Amino acid sequence: MFMVALPCPPLPVLVDASKLVKQINGVTDEDDDEDRDHDDDNRIVVSSHDLIAGLLICAMQRNNKTRNEDRKRIQTALTEHFIDKIKDMGVKSDIKDTYTSDTIVGSFYLACMEFTSGYISSFDDPGNAPKQIQFLPMSDVQIGDAVHKACCAWNNGQNILFLKKWFKAEEQDKAEKEEQEKKIQDFKKQYLSMPYAKLMQAHCERVADLNCRASSIGRHDSLAAPKLETKH
Repeated sequence: MFMVALPCPPLPVLVDASKLVKQINGVTDEDDDEDRDHDDDNRIVVSSHDLIAGLLICAMQRNNKTRNEDRKRIQTALTEHFIDKIKDMGVKSDIKDTYTSDTIVGSFYLACMEFTSGYISSFDDPGNAPKQIQFLPMSDVQIGDAVHKACCAWNNGQNILFLKKWFKAEEQDKAEKEEQEKKIQDFKKQYLSMPYAKLMQAHCERVADLNCRASSIGRHDSLAAPKLETKH
């Protein structure tokens, strides 16, 4: 649920596999003085959400209340900035237009990289050198690979969150619930064969649609993910 609630989809990140394992296991540079020279064979592509999950586990194991509160403030500010940045990125007609959709999706991906980089760095202790996060272009993600599957799953979760808002779940009758479930299942099937860039576009359309609905009833503050209460 933590990952589903993130307003940013999983991105492809290139990491040093041996260093990643140590980081997830809570091994610091001081704990391990073995060979630090890693060649390209150790580098793998992972989902940014998997990386964040590993860092979150480390933070939970450390259980530093002060550091957790500091990180929560940083992550909340990052989330609010990201939502503000993407909410007016394009109206629904623009994101569906062949000539403008690529530009909008490209801008969205840049915003996602900025958000994810800051979110990952927020797990660092104060004073540490900023992390150099190496993201891959959207075209490097292949249908059916780990990052693509993670993005399909994230989109499925977002549909559940968004469609409940669209259909006003608390007032649903049987027909509305069936329509909602059908839409969710239809989207789920479509995502499996969509290129990664199209999965990005799917969320841009979702955000544009919700903004149009919100504007039509005079509300401009219901955008992407629900507010998340983080307790570490």
